[in-house]
Amino acid sequence: MVTASVLNRSFSVDAQVFFQANRHVLPAMVEFVTSHAVGERVMDLYSGVGLFASFLQALGKSVVAVERDPRCLELARMNLTENVGFYSKSVEAYARSTTEHFDTVVADPPRGGLDPSVVDAIVSYKPQSIIYVSCNSVTLARDVKRFSKAGYRPKVLQMFDMYPQTSHIETAMLMSKL
Repeated sequence: MVTASVLNRSFSVDAQVFFQANRHVLPAMVEFVTSHAVGERVMDLYSGVGLFASFLQALGKSVVAVERDPRCLELARMNLTENVGFYSKSVEAYARSTTEHFDTVVADPPRGGLDPSVVDAIVSYKPQSIIYVSCNSVTLARDVKRFSKAGYRPKVLQMFDMYPQTSHIETAMLMSKL
């Protein structure tokens, strides 16, 4: 296990879990997410070791973190202290099982993007804002089209060169209901 530092906050991580490796660009991505999260209740889908949840909790948000990887959640429990509810199940399974309301939903899915059932579930939570972090512009575009059909529109888009000198780019998008 190693400790990664982001904006003066420490995170326990290990080689078995995903964690953004570019420590120079990561703070800007965290600031994008935290500056666009509105309201008190935030859902963090594909939460990993709790990177976004940690900073959202520090702002006084009540966070629900959903991550299927038990090792990620074990580390997240070490990285987070209060105001976070942990759910160790797939995002798809959790999405089907809750009808709660969230003010903001943060989603940072794998390259395959969001399952259509997850898009439907997010829409059913009636969030004021959706913050979508993506490493695949093709699946991001596909999923934004799905959210658009439910009345959500892109408001802010920012790209992060997490992998310099490659064709890969990380994108964060804020969507709001019209």
